[in-house]
Amino acid sequence: METENKKSPLLGAVLMVKNEVASLTRTLLSLTEGTRSLVDSLTVLDTGSTDGTQAMVQSFHPHPFKNLLIAEEPFVDFATTRNRALALAEAHTPVFTLSLSGDEALMGGAELRAFLEAHREAPEGAYCVMLRSGSRQWPFPRILRAGAGWKFVNTAGYRHEQPVGPAGEIEGPLIPNVLIVHEESDPARKLVRLREHDLPALTAEVEDESKPLELRAEAIFQLAETHFILGHNEDKDCEGKEFLGGRWLSHKFAAMALYTRYAELAEPAHSAAHDPQRAMYARCMFCYVAETFGLFEPSELVKRLSLVAASAPFLPEAHWMLAKNAAKVDARKAIPLAMRSAKVARAVYDRPVHGPVDTTLEWQ
Repeated sequence: METENKKSPLLGAVLMVKNEVASLTRTLLSLTEGTRSLVDSLTVLDTGSTDGTQAMVQSFHPHPFKNLLIAEEPFVDFATTRNRALALAEAHTPVFTLSLSGDEALMGGAELRAFLEAHREAPEGAYCVMLRSGSRQWPFPRILRAGAGWKFVNTAGYRHEQPVGPAGEIEGPLIPNVLIVHEESDPARKLVRLREHDLPALTAEVEDESKPLELRAEAIFQLAETHFILGHNEDKDCEGKEFLGGRWLSHKFAAMALYTRYAELAEPAHSAAHDPQRAMYARCMFCYVAETFGLFEPSELVKRLSLVAASAPFLPEAHWMLAKNAAKVDARKAIPLAMRSAKVARAVYDRPVHGPVDTTLEWQ
């Protein structure tokens, strides 16, 4: 790295953490290659760990992080605290910053460095990498050029943050062969957060009639997602089976209503919330939730999903659900639909689209 040392440091990793001992080793190892660091600096902003997270970072072995800064500050909200972490990282004067959480790991770090070195002087202020969570993946701007005016902003209920450029940009070019893998380090803690914090905060924002409905669209979408997750985890017996009735059913009906409400806001071209791809995702999720507890017959789902699939050529889930339900009505008609869903999944894998899609459906 002698040539690089004569230039400004290329890449600084930025982590915002709290009580991440269980997963942070995986994150830190992903930033190394043997005893060599893949980043020129590491900035860790701890928001109040009590499990020894800071000590673990300081004693990480092998310890290749020559420019390490660990700071502790109280959590404000996701955007404010992430922006504070970025400001701390800029003390190391990197050309680019890479934002990670303590339950994420970088794959393709060497490829990332090579790409950024080749684009050191390029005009782009941000780059996307693929972010994978479970079977879904989508491009997300995690590489920001220092001083380019990009910052995190809260999008809904102060529980979700999005990098936004100085002109309102939310995307950048996609860096090939680089992936960030998210694995929830503590699913039980996430459910508590969703139930006790996200749910009331998002509900309050959705019901805040002082704002135009279109400006509440993101909160509506995130509230639908929250109800969806809780609907699959509430009120289960010791064998994991759902009780008849109970909170899980209320969550599922709420999710369906909110997905529909969001789609109606995001579909019209004149709407401030216009996002046709996400609107079709919401329509698809409405059908998926309904399918999980048998609200509609397969023939009714085929009718609904046919409309969604026709309007969403790059949404593999819609095509796969259509094929599955068509098989229950007429298996002969399901075969070409299944082949179509595989082709859509492959097309999306080769040409990623903005927003989460399940690219594993090609093999199902």
